Amino acid sequence: MEAYYTKIRRFIEISAPRIFQGQDGPSDHTGLVFRLLTDEIKSLANKPTLAYRFKDVLNTEQSSVFRNFDFERFIDQIGLDGLEKSTLALALLESPRSDLQQKGTIVFSLVDVGVDTLAENFMELLEILADPTRHPKIEDEELSTFLNQFLVKQKSFNILNTSQEAAVCNAVKRRYHSTPPPPKTRDLVNKLDQQRTSEEDKKASLVDLFRRSGWNATSTPDAVKDMYRRKGVGGNGSNSLTENDIMAVLKHMCSTFSDLEQSWNAENFGKVTAQLVCHLDCFC
Repeated sequence: MEAYYTKIRRFIEISAPRIFQGQDGPSDHTGLVFRLLTDEIKSLANKPTLAYRFKDVLNTEQSSVFRNFDFERFIDQIGLDGLEKSTLALALLESPRSDLQQKGTIVFSLVDVGVDTLAENFMELLEILADPTRHPKIEDEELSTFLNQFLVKQKSFNILNTSQEAAVCNAVKRRYHSTPPPPKTRDLVNKLDQQRTSEEDKKASLVDLFRRSGWNATSTPDAVKDMYRRKGVGGNGSNSLTENDIMAVLKHMCSTFSDLEQSWNAENFGKVTAQLVCHLDCFC
């Protein structure tokens, strides 16, 4: 593997004038080495399972090119799209180096540059993920690896907020709207959706859960129990149930009740709530 790293580093050194100064280098008048470098970098950028190699390539100070490496210009000159840039940027987040790029008197670490790149390319990334005609041959292993790195493994960097995380998952679901999603990607997206919904449910008020779910929330006793479970009340849940919680739900039901065949089922709500009240002894 070290021989591979040496080769890519040499390609970068020879291509540095073309990439960073916009002029032909003395050792690459025809641009052949630059084209070879471009092919190698694009190959890594399309393989999230192997993208760590790019981080390892940069983990050297053998040349001034690497001591003050302009990552943003590099990926622009190579011609990467938002997904490819993001793949390499995620690899940078695990770099041990702290002096990759210097602008003026400010020194940026690999992590800083990686996070900035991910933020700058986020909207293009969403477009690519949602469009099945872009990167149409991406494999399940590669896409699930990218999503796991972006949404799970590097979550501690706070790159995305909750709504942005949801947008990534929704983009992937749109990609496979007309075709069966690959299993690893499908399972990961579903798991992340469930975790996010669970956290949102626990933060929401009880009446907000009933308001969002509508009449189906009381269609059966089990449906009502599920609403309380989502809020963390009863069972193994640790949240308490108050009289104000119940009254807020009853007021909402009264104000939105319909005489049509489908509406709130007060009987189901009352029975399940009474059982919970007795179990929790919340009014005593």
